Order: sequence, then C-alpha cells, then structure tokens
Amino acid sequence: MGKVVIAVLHCTKKQPQDVINRCVNIRDNGMYVNTTEYPAIPIALSTYNAQIGKCESLQGLVKAKGGKTATINRNAAIKVLFGMLSGKNLNYANDLYKDMPEELAKSGYPLSNQPMPKMVPDAPVMDRVEKGAVQNSCKIYLKNVTGGAQKSGPGTYYVYVSDDDDGTNIKEVLKETSKHKLLLLNLPMNKKMYIGVSKGNTAGESEISPKLKFMLY
Repeated sequence: MGKVVIAVLHCTKKQPQDVINRCVNIRDNGMYVNTTEYPAIPIALSTYNAQIGKCESLQGLVKAKGGKTATINRNAAIKVLFGMLSGKNLNYANDLYKDMPEELAKSGYPLSNQPMPKMVPDAPVMDRVEKGAVQNSCKIYLKNVTGGAQKSGPGTYYVYVSDDDDGTNIKEVLKETSKHKLLLLNLPMNKKMYIGVSKGNTAGESEISPKLKFMLY
C-alpha cells in the first residue's frame, strides 16, 4: 500500500494573492458543497465568502497604489483569511479527500506523500546578502539556529524579492533544499530590492524572514 497523499500548506499571509487564490479554489471546487460525504463545514460559507470578498477588494486597492493605509488594511484582512485557510480548511480538505490526489489538487494546496511533521519550521534568520562570484548575482547567508522548530530536519527554502519592506510586488524567485545554495542570478544593476527567506516542510511554510535590502552597483 502506498503512502497517503495529503494536501500541504505552501504560502504565508505575506503572500496575499496566493492566500486569496487558495481560498477561492476551495470554495469553487467542491469543498463546500459535498455535504453528504462530509457535512461538518468548518466555517460558515457566508463568513468565508465575505472575508474573501473583503480581501479581493483591498488587494485591488493595493494594486492600484492605494497607499500605506490600503496595504495595512489588506494585510489585516489577509491575516484573518489565512487563519481560515491554514487551520480548519487545510484539515477539512485532507479529511474530505485524503489519498485522492485529483480532488485534493482542486483545492489549490500542493500535495505530498511524505509523513506530516508536527511543526512548521521557524522562519530562517538571515545573516547577510553579498555580491556573488557570478556576474549579476548575490549570495544569501543564513544564521545557524539551534533551537525551536528551526533546528535540523529536512526542508525547502523559498527566497522572495519585493520592491519594499512592506512586501509590495513580492514574488518567489528561488526554491532550494540546501541553505548553502541560496544564490540569485541575473539580477538588475542599480535596482533596490528587499530579500526574504522562508522554510517549508510538509506541515507548512514558515513566515518570511525580516527582509534585507540589497542592490548591485
């Protein structure tokens, strides 16, 4: 018998559009209508829909450059929606469709056949970012952390770049299993960027670390 396929969390509340997309996928792909098979809906659909709508509206304002207030309000709304996504809805999707990859995939969660750890890793602690040996590159160095959920254990590192420390236009630019290979290539010259790193396992993904500012001259 093969390992059970489960849905795993891979996004943080600092990735607002990903959170919204995941929640919409759950709503629109059978997770809230299959009441005969699994009647215990984790969150009232009206509450869930209202929060999705609020986040979509605020995300639109942020994309339209609505200023710092719009970003603050969007982040607060996303935090609430992320709590619905990462807790009850993840477990709900797994209880409903465990070992049914075609159905789980509709939820928008990445899938895994690995045992689920009990703890999501702590956010990595960035030490510094330096110009790389390769032209137009930079190397990211992490501090060694020995306590908490950060110590040992396999995981995947995700590197994010944004236009400012608030996470404007944040995007994932690198996925790497070794913290010693966090090298960004083909970077533009004379462009300020903010770099952050998260770590994930099959229990989920950590918060993105506090970002460091970097620019190639």
